[in-house]
Amino acid sequence: MLTTKRRRIESLLSSSSNGNSLIISDAVILSGIRTEVVRTLPFWRCFVDLQRWSRTIPTLIDCEIKLLCRIPCEFFYGVDVVWAVADIRVRSRKYQTRSRSAKAILNKNSSPASGLPLSSNSGEYLLKDHLWSLGTMHFVHHDAHQNVHGDSRSYHIQSVVFCNQPELLQCVAGTMLSFAFISYTMIFYLDYQARLKSVRSPSTEDSTLPSDTVENGVFNGDDAENLFPDDPLLLRFSRTRTLKNSGGSWNQMKLLYPLPLRSVLILGMGGNSMVGSLRHALGSEVDLHVVEIEPAVLQACERVGALPNRAEDTHFHLHLEDAMKCLKHTLSKISFDMIFMDIFEPTEGKMKNDMRISNLCFDRLQINGLLVVNIHQLPSLLSLKHFGRLFGLRNIQAVNIHGWNESVVVCMKASSTPNWRILESTQGAGEEGKSYVNSSRDGLSQQCGKNLADMVYKCYEEVLPGWLPHCSWLKSSKRVGNDNDQCRIWES
Repeated sequence: MLTTKRRRIESLLSSSSNGNSLIISDAVILSGIRTEVVRTLPFWRCFVDLQRWSRTIPTLIDCEIKLLCRIPCEFFYGVDVVWAVADIRVRSRKYQTRSRSAKAILNKNSSPASGLPLSSNSGEYLLKDHLWSLGTMHFVHHDAHQNVHGDSRSYHIQSVVFCNQPELLQCVAGTMLSFAFISYTMIFYLDYQARLKSVRSPSTEDSTLPSDTVENGVFNGDDAENLFPDDPLLLRFSRTRTLKNSGGSWNQMKLLYPLPLRSVLILGMGGNSMVGSLRHALGSEVDLHVVEIEPAVLQACERVGALPNRAEDTHFHLHLEDAMKCLKHTLSKISFDMIFMDIFEPTEGKMKNDMRISNLCFDRLQINGLLVVNIHQLPSLLSLKHFGRLFGLRNIQAVNIHGWNESVVVCMKASSTPNWRILESTQGAGEEGKSYVNSSRDGLSQQCGKNLADMVYKCYEEVLPGWLPHCSWLKSSKRVGNDNDQCRIWES
């Protein structure tokens, strides 16, 4: 005998035009999206920030879902791309301590009360309602609720856009971007500081650097070619900045922004939320390339206004093709400072980040560039193994996504040669006489830590207030692996 819930779902299913299969109605989709939004809301940045501010868990008062568009996929047959907007009302309870005068007045006029009080002699809870409007994107299977998988492959949040502040990323994309920028800046700073230290206190008498490279505590940018001959990013950075000794590490850190990035690649468009956030942080001159295989994703983003105006943003490039084909051919002549790999395969409901595509990403990265990957596994030596073969575990950092069986992995390219080939050469199995030159940043991921991450966060908070999530989201980190090759795993 069917349950009431099952009858209700079946009554909302309507026959498709060919009469051979069942297509989910808009009403069922709205119900499924609402369930997913309510389930995942406690992990969205807006909710987490409010909870941290109030020091209590906000209460969901209302969640209304409206359908913006629904477009059938061309490449992923039997799947629709759905955009919706969630109008959410939550209530916070923030404790406010009373002043001494207020306590005296309260004691004088107090009377017994029943029920759970919102106030006491020492303070009171202030209730406040917050209204949020957030756009969400989903893949929904036509046969959801009708197959052995049920709805397990449908409704998952692919993108969340905070309508009032789209540059503030809410979910996994936000974790990928913030962890990438914090990691990059930590490594960039450690390298920059080490090179300046070597100039101020040269270890050899035959140093080829001019004596006036650092004079009276001021770095002379005209001599950047001598200090950074092998690093075009640091070279370009140094030509435009003057470093004063008097301010110490904090002033040095602030000078590192904006990061000297020139080209960023995003594999997997989703709701295109990452582009707006990157543009907000990096400015209009950085080339942003996005690769997406499904035309319906592009059409849906265009319909809801999630694409930039290409006439105004001439540095935004969209490639509608398979990621591997695009990396092999279309983008074969371009090198990137960062590559974000967030490729979701909706047919099976899995992420696509195997060794083949990782190899292609490695080839397309600049030396010192970062590959940032979303994987549906917790960080461990096993889950990071194939990235370690390419980049070396010493150049890998990973963080778990709180509340989920997912991780964000950041891999830095320290050499133009994959790590496995370098190891074979050192063990006598590679090309004889071959010399491999590694970047000065090789292994600097191992020197990163919570204190340095907090300093980086404060720097970003000064130049881009509120852009990154609060530094408390990164709790701690540890090295994992053997003595010769370790990665750094963070806990969020």
